[in-house]
Amino acid sequence: METIIGGGIAAVIGAVAGICTSLLLTHLSNKSEQALIVSELLVEVKENLIINADPAIRKLWWTVKYKTYAYDKHKGKIGFLPEAIRNELAKVAYLVEPVNSSVDVHRLMSAFQTHPSPSSFEAILKFEPLEKSLLFCRYGLESWQKKHKSKT
Repeated sequence: METIIGGGIAAVIGAVAGICTSLLLTHLSNKSEQALIVSELLVEVKENLIINADPAIRKLWWTVKYKTYAYDKHKGKIGFLPEAIRNELAKVAYLVEPVNSSVDVHRLMSAFQTHPSPSSFEAILKFEPLEKSLLFCRYGLESWQKKHKSKT
């Protein structure tokens, strides 16, 4: 009888340990995924800051699109980030969409040679609202990384 009870207790302990191990591995996997998402978003934000600040790119604005791949890829998975950062990332995507669409139109027109010569285009000014949003995102994502670095 004691053997049956001991076996039952061992089975329960084994099941609980298995469940705890599974939960811990899931938690660590989620934290790793979150860290990867933040890293990819941060790289994209930094690239967009360079695009926005570079006078040569502003002069030839139709040659370079703003980066949105990481945001588009992860926007459904960023619920772990503070709301202010999520909102600002969405705002960045909204602000760069018309510029990227203009670049696409310009490229299409170039393919059919139906646009004026590039020398007739005006250089665009540094887009201050975009820069402000990008800087907010950069600082927020870097803060998130620092806060969660030891926890991943």
